[in-house]
Amino acid sequence: MATSCEFTQPQQWDFTSDPSKASSLYHLKKLTHQHHHITTAHSSMHAQTQLIKFELDSIMEWTSMWPMRDEEALAQYFKRFQPLANRLVTLHAMSIRECDAHFWQGLHSDDRSMLCPYLLDKCPNQQPGVTLNFQELFELAYPFITYKRLAAEAEAKAKAEAEAKIA
Repeated sequence: MATSCEFTQPQQWDFTSDPSKASSLYHLKKLTHQHHHITTAHSSMHAQTQLIKFELDSIMEWTSMWPMRDEEALAQYFKRFQPLANRLVTLHAMSIRECDAHFWQGLHSDDRSMLCPYLLDKCPNQQPGVTLNFQELFELAYPFITYKRLAAEAEAKAKAEAEAKIA
């Protein structure tokens, strides 16, 4: 009875004489080749995802530094944010809720403070950045910021006219 698991002779594979072994080798090589492509594609997709996340974070960081000057600034932010967020959701690299939170965080704190009461009035059961979809947030914020800009312009014009009358 043998007590050792050692091979006395290395196993020799003669693929030319046994077609089933040659076929197995072909399939093994094909699987190895496919695995290489899948691994390369996965690495490429991971790198692409990281690049998109970096770009999204850069946009958020930039826009959160200053209050939105007008509705066009908000529209530009949304226009840059939306395709990146949609791509990350498609790649399963970010959830829709995470995108909503990121969009809200990309607004300057003054903008968030100004918008929050208005958004809560319009959507009392939805919290901006948590349960309010970033598309809906944009659609609600755009006219509000337009109204604020127009009101500020009207106030400035009235003030200038009043000062011109005094002078």
